[in-house]
Amino acid sequence: MTARRTIGLALALITLSANSTAQVFECKDKDGKKIFSQSCPNQSKQVREIEVIPFKPPTPSKDNKAANWRQANLGFKDRQQAKADAENAERDKQRAVEEQCYQDQKRLLELSSGLPLITGKDSQGQAILMDDGKRLAELKEKTEQTKHCKNTP
Repeated sequence: MTARRTIGLALALITLSANSTAQVFECKDKDGKKIFSQSCPNQSKQVREIEVIPFKPPTPSKDNKAANWRQANLGFKDRQQAKADAENAERDKQRAVEEQCYQDQKRLLELSSGLPLITGKDSQGQAILMDDGKRLAELKEKTEQTKHCKNTP
């Protein structure tokens, strides 16, 4: 049977399936081609009657189907949210590391510039300058802290 005939048969059966009392006959014309109809046309002979069974799609429980869909959708959304949260946490962690590196590198440049650095003010409001011992200790500490940073000076 060709695809066109198969499609024609399927359409005829679907169209007629709405009416459970409809009769469908398989007929053959003078050239031997099959015809499906409610009555055989002139110059054709009836081969057989085809029983038409009305199509009734399965009716799954709507509540159960909806609940399953909601559960699957919630699981998907939960996994997507967990993935997004993990990516955001990793990005925030990386940004914090980069910010700390930036601050440490900035301080390292200040310490290595040789310019006087103010550490505070005395009781009269005069600036207290950093002595060389503290400068060298902090310079050593910041150099160690910036070893893992990108673009270390």
